[in-house]
Amino acid sequence: MDAPTRMLRFGSVEEYLRKIHPEYEFIFSIKESAQARWRYSPEDAERTQNYMIENAFEVAKRADQEKGLEIVIEGFDV
Repeated sequence: MDAPTRMLRFGSVEEYLRKIHPEYEFIFSIKESAQARWRYSPEDAERTQNYMIENAFEVAKRADQEKGLEIVIEGFDV
C-alpha cells in the first residue's frame, strides 16, 4: 500500500530548498562564486546558478515524492 501523501506549500523554489533541503544551500551563492573565482560574466553566472537550482529542485522534489510528500510552489506550475 502506498504511503499517504502530505502536501507542503512554499512561496518559491528557493524557500522550499532552504527549508526542506539545507544541503543545497551552497547553490544560492554560485552566482557570486562564478563571477569572483571563475570570472564568469554576470549573465553566465546567473544562468549557471539557475540551472543548478532547477536541477536541485527536480532531484529534491523526486526524493520527497518517494517519501509521500507533494510539493507545491505557489504561482509556479511544477
